[in-house]
Amino acid sequence: MLIVHTHTTESYTPSEKYNYTPTDTDRTRDKRYNMVAVGDEIEKVLASKGIKVYHDATINDYPSYSGSYNKSAKAIENHIKNDKSIKIVLDVHRDAIVNKNGEKVKHSTTVNGESVAKIMFVVGSDLSGLTHENWKENMSFATNLQKHTLSLYPDLCRPINFRSQRFNQQLAPAGIIVEVGTNANTLDEAILGARYFAVSLADFIEKNK
Repeated sequence: MLIVHTHTTESYTPSEKYNYTPTDTDRTRDKRYNMVAVGDEIEKVLASKGIKVYHDATINDYPSYSGSYNKSAKAIENHIKNDKSIKIVLDVHRDAIVNKNGEKVKHSTTVNGESVAKIMFVVGSDLSGLTHENWKENMSFATNLQKHTLSLYPDLCRPINFRSQRFNQQLAPAGIIVEVGTNANTLDEAILGARYFAVSLADFIEKNK
């Protein structure tokens, strides 16, 4: 399995435990507070379950946000070239939602008495006109994984977001974007959301060997 972050510098609302100074609006290049920290949690859980994981912590959206998907595509291709056993690629992001009043919108739930950021799978397709022969397999993977996750944590997942773009998901048999919370969530909530998602993913992989 491979974890990457196309928009690596995405970050969360500062909290008492994770208090930092953003380097841009809801973004930071400090890997202790951006998407790398969330990917670290997923990696830690999966590795503890005996799953081989590569976590690419390269910052792909700085100094230029433009072209970040091209950068992460090269990283994915290089990892798969070096280890053809990689079947699952998770591009881990966080969402950003603002209501009509300009206020950030949080997506969270409660698991084991703690506030947890919800997750959302984003699945691309070939509707943009670009070749993506395995998008239906990706969608099947996402829907089955979501069903399994909801069986363990009934309110952890937001609805799957189906898109016309490919998001590099044509590069792997099971490639999805995983949005962990929004910019209104704290990193505390995001790490917990990532942890429960990873537990579900490890269990799903074990049951579908």
